[in-house]
Amino acid sequence: MIEIAGCTIRYVSESATYYAKKRTEGKEHNHALRCLARQLIKVIFKMLKEDRDYILKEEMEKAA
Repeated sequence: MIEIAGCTIRYVSESATYYAKKRTEGKEHNHALRCLARQLIKVIFKMLKEDRDYILKEEMEKAA
């Protein structure tokens, strides 16, 4: 999950923003990645629980 978190930083702006926030809070790289991975797990769990798809914020704004 940590590796996936690292990949999402490059491709998902929300993940990059969250990672940058944790880094500015003084967290080291690995700790910030763990925080991001934990956040992703929460999102995935909620998606499974509510049987919903994940839609990127950018795609929602384009559709509106």
